[in-house]
Amino acid sequence: MENADHAEQQLKEELIQRYGKAKFTKHEPWQWNQEHRELLPSYHYQKPSTLREYWDEITIGINGYMPVQELNNRWEARWRRNISGLKTEKCRYDRVEELIRKLKSRDNWTMDLVWRFLDDCFHIPNKDVCYLRTTRSFITYIQKKDGSGMNEILSAANSYP
Repeated sequence: MENADHAEQQLKEELIQRYGKAKFTKHEPWQWNQEHRELLPSYHYQKPSTLREYWDEITIGINGYMPVQELNNRWEARWRRNISGLKTEKCRYDRVEELIRKLKSRDNWTMDLVWRFLDDCFHIPNKDVCYLRTTRSFITYIQKKDGSGMNEILSAANSYP
């Protein structure tokens, strides 16, 4: 038992050194995963209200937390601990990330152009278009199983600007 406690303490110190005390503390309580001999952070998606906030949560982190990208890279799915709500949110975040990366990967497209395109052509909120009423309804739209929502957005980008 002492060896496990020592390993856990050593990992805690390494994580604090890597991410800083403030970020480490934001992800408490950390849970010891015996199978992988690692500490798993606690995290709940932040419920952003805009696509930019989703992107920031994925890539740079918001509200003092590590970016979702870092959680996924370092701990893969283990940090979600098989919690169904976290798995559902992951699917939403994955679609937002996929859309933005596909737009950004186009020739001569920058992040500024991606945001301008989304703001100009798919401005949220828009009470006249049901899938643009909220950010959540837009994400549901691009999650359609047949891919038609995502394809519509990407097709619109072909003639922009």
